[in-house]
Amino acid sequence: MDAGQAVRVGGQAVLEGVMMRAGDRACVAVRRPDGTIETRPVPIPGWASETARIPLVRGLAALAEAMTVGVGALRWSEERALPPRSDGRKPAPVWVLLLIALSAVVAMVVVIPSALAGLAPHGWFAPVETVSRVVVVGSYVRLAARRREVRRVFEYHGAEHLVVAAHEAGHELTPEVVRQGSIRHPRCGTSFILVIAAVAAAVHPLLPVDPWGDRLLSRLVVVPLVAMVAYEVLTGLGALAARRPGGLVERMLLWPQRFTTRWPDDDQLEVAVVALRGALEPSTVPAPDATNAPTTVVIGASTPS
Repeated sequence: MDAGQAVRVGGQAVLEGVMMRAGDRACVAVRRPDGTIETRPVPIPGWASETARIPLVRGLAALAEAMTVGVGALRWSEERALPPRSDGRKPAPVWVLLLIALSAVVAMVVVIPSALAGLAPHGWFAPVETVSRVVVVGSYVRLAARRREVRRVFEYHGAEHLVVAAHEAGHELTPEVVRQGSIRHPRCGTSFILVIAAVAAAVHPLLPVDPWGDRLLSRLVVVPLVAMVAYEVLTGLGALAARRPGGLVERMLLWPQRFTTRWPDDDQLEVAVVALRGALEPSTVPAPDATNAPTTVVIGASTPS
């Protein structure tokens, strides 16, 4: 394994593409409607590295950084992969998308399960709240997967995992070799949802149940604490899974990904490889100029998939 492969890499699926990150560098690659692959370096705020040695705080910083970078990459992929809007309206700012995303997560993980649990008989509140949380999140993912755009994102999610695994194993990044891996990866953010649900199930029974206002407020207040603890737990589980490949911990972390990953085609794998190379070798992706214009990379004669 060469020095470049010693850098831990990760990524995120976007619309018709993948964002890859290697240390403090990241690159997003998107398949354009004309079949070309367009890439763009992604700036990293650096919040996570500044708090890397502070337990709990580092988790919140890492999550905030990941959401900011991820939503920015997703917005850019929307601009490049989809045709212009016919009504000419400009897309919402990134901070608005972040607020919407956070509100949706809080609603599914906190508000809706708490409301449903309030309808349960006395003594059943905690188990109903826990089960409702899993059912609400799972149902949302199932319904969303019916949309073609979401299924495509899940396929790019699988491509990201395959390419990251092949890179970490020191394998050649060709479709034939990459496909020998798994579309599930222990460090996937999807597993974080499972850990959050488990931490919330342990914390919420300690909070008020009635009246409704106190119940909701108490759960909203501890959301950052639940996220920070879940991050630390996930980090520990990830380290344990790495020491025991194929063990119970790894299987547990991989299980949620059955809902958010699909097998990609070769064109999608190609995009993921381009994104990874852009993150590992930033010289191959010129920085945007003053107009923030990206660079277009044409790979072979691939056609839109």
